[in-house]
Amino acid sequence: MSSASEKFRQSQPESQLDADQDADLLPPADPTQSGDLPITPALTSAFVTALKDHHIRIRTFTGSWDTFDIQSAGGRYDLVLTSETIYRLESLPSLVRLLHRACVGEAHADPDASLTESASALTLSTSPGNYLCLIAAKLVYFGVGGGVSEFINAVELGESGVSGKVKTIWEQNTGVKRCILKVVWRT
Repeated sequence: MSSASEKFRQSQPESQLDADQDADLLPPADPTQSGDLPITPALTSAFVTALKDHHIRIRTFTGSWDTFDIQSAGGRYDLVLTSETIYRLESLPSLVRLLHRACVGEAHADPDASLTESASALTLSTSPGNYLCLIAAKLVYFGVGGGVSEFINAVELGESGVSGKVKTIWEQNTGVKRCILKVVWRT
């Protein structure tokens, strides 16, 4: 249990935590047990407070992958999360390119810039990148043709002009088979 979760649970009145009361008020404290998370005003407030305490800013976006402008949306991100976005084979190339730009960024060469201006815009990093790119998905999307193996191929074979390595970091094999994938991009 995270410290923020523990703090929230301790802040709730005992009557809400009593097993004889409505058991749906709080999910199981054990993260290995599934359960529902009721979104209450108290939980929302605790979540917003935890974000502020940890200096975390969340932004969400919708729209076409092809037209999404990473630069106007703030540039490169430290954490990219996406869910249920790999089901359409036709959209995989643009999604893969967008995820790459969101994590690694993109070079913006100004053809009119002097050599000094161009050189001052360059950075050299010895680390592989300070980002985390996670994709939550069903293993197979019936009826639309997409799924995890198609996404992995799109990333690892470089079909979109960029490539990376995909690793499964969580998998559910009962019921609807789902997983969480981590992508590390080649630069």
